[in-house]
Amino acid sequence: MYRIMKILYLIFTFHTGGIEKQLIDLTGKVAEKHEVILCVINHNYDEELFRELSPKVRLIRYERETRGEKLSYMWKFARLVRREKIDVIHAQEPTGVVFSLFAKALFPSVRIVETIHDVGESKLYTGSQLKIADRLCNRYVAISHAVQKELIGRGIASSRIDIIYNGVDTDRFALPKYQWNNERTLPSDSPIRLGNVARFYPEKKGQDILIQAVELLKQRNLQVRCQFAGAVYRDQEEQWEKLHQYVHDHQLTKEIEFLGNVSDVPGFLRDIDIFVLPSRYEGFGIALIEALSMGIPCVASKLDGPEEIINDKRLGRLFNAGNPSDLADKIEQVILCYQDYDPVWISNYTRQHYGLDALTEHHIDLYQHVCNKE
Repeated sequence: MYRIMKILYLIFTFHTGGIEKQLIDLTGKVAEKHEVILCVINHNYDEELFRELSPKVRLIRYERETRGEKLSYMWKFARLVRREKIDVIHAQEPTGVVFSLFAKALFPSVRIVETIHDVGESKLYTGSQLKIADRLCNRYVAISHAVQKELIGRGIASSRIDIIYNGVDTDRFALPKYQWNNERTLPSDSPIRLGNVARFYPEKKGQDILIQAVELLKQRNLQVRCQFAGAVYRDQEEQWEKLHQYVHDHQLTKEIEFLGNVSDVPGFLRDIDIFVLPSRYEGFGIALIEALSMGIPCVASKLDGPEEIINDKRLGRLFNAGNPSDLADKIEQVILCYQDYDPVWISNYTRQHYGLDALTEHHIDLYQHVCNKE
């Protein structure tokens, strides 16, 4: 029988990124049917991002200093869970389940779900933390088969893992009306526009690989311009300066542009021809879904996560991760065969498989399942 549930989403930091954008969309949709609280533990967030939350989502901020004292906040969180009679805690980051230990002790009927958003994320649990988490957690959500495989490798039973792909608001990331008649062509009198949306974090997101690929394309006399949208990730300021210097030293200032954080991502995507995700590792790749939803062909690293998305050559190409030469080759292939990429088909395919409504219903079904199980 359908009943209104109280869902509490737990996250430690809240900066512009894939997890946060996904959480904004998900909480807003779930709040249309259920009571939703978003609890941000640390004083480590982008204030403007909170304005994107649905007014139906209740926001609680604990303002804990990052890496600061934790036990008192665990008790504070536990009292919140008991006072509000929360049905489900949905942890969004590693150790979030362990943080909920006191909440479970104080209010045993609460159910705990954790989403693992990336490969390597589960390894942030120590062995002892994982044992505690595994006793507390009712269900794990893996955003891809690659993440599920890693969880199983750490000893989590496959029967306790649900694969729920990330989704996007396909109305917000919609194919522009002027392309409804399959009208997508490359510019004939200006550079081909490449785009990347990701936090500036080369060690993971591979912005340096794409810059080197652009340099190779320039040497092949292909006119391209690549724009990077994304704020600098924590402790990456030195890498930011190094890549800026690289662009200057290699005479790439006309080909490369760093935009920093971009609030209007759909607007940014409307102005590019090819989307590129050059990650060194990636559990899924929600930025790919956003670009594909707008009918844009993509080039991405051949990694388990992106490979699950770019599973048809009509969507784009995959290159060997970490290889600028292969990335340049794949971008060139997309350019040469650009007329084969039907924006209407790409958009419709993505809307069907990765729409926000399906994502929301999968989560609500999961919450109801764990609440009714015992």
